[in-house]
Amino acid sequence: MGKVYRVEDKKIKEEVALKLIKPEVSSDKKTIERFRSELKIARKIRHKNVCGMYDLDEEKGTHYITMEYVRGEDLKRLIRKIGQLSAGQAIPIAIQVCDSLSEAHRLGVVHRDLKPQNVMVDEGGNARIMDFGIAHPLQGKG
Repeated sequence: MGKVYRVEDKKIKEEVALKLIKPEVSSDKKTIERFRSELKIARKIRHKNVCGMYDLDEEKGTHYITMEYVRGEDLKRLIRKIGQLSAGQAIPIAIQVCDSLSEAHRLGVVHRDLKPQNVMVDEGGNARIMDFGIAHPLQGKG
């Protein structure tokens, strides 16, 4: 869908992640609407193990999303780098992912695309779920 960069928000002098949406993707109004939906859903979920999303905007025809910058790497890269996780490494990550999904479910949101690439592990070993792009409200909620 796009590429993510670490940038400084000059207005507040803070690092954020900037997801530039590919032009061929952003030209589709349905896709932009899906990103709006992702933002709306993700903003509802306030949990220490969910990556915060800030804004969806456009500058000179380029759409982008700003979100919380998590210093670390996604779980897939981490596993490729260090190999199989020990129980001592895997269990805390699994618990944090389950806690954040539980909060999302309590708010009526199903992630629908949970995979290692959508779980960031910060430098302290804390897991953060991201990318609610195909999340879906539960029946009667949201």
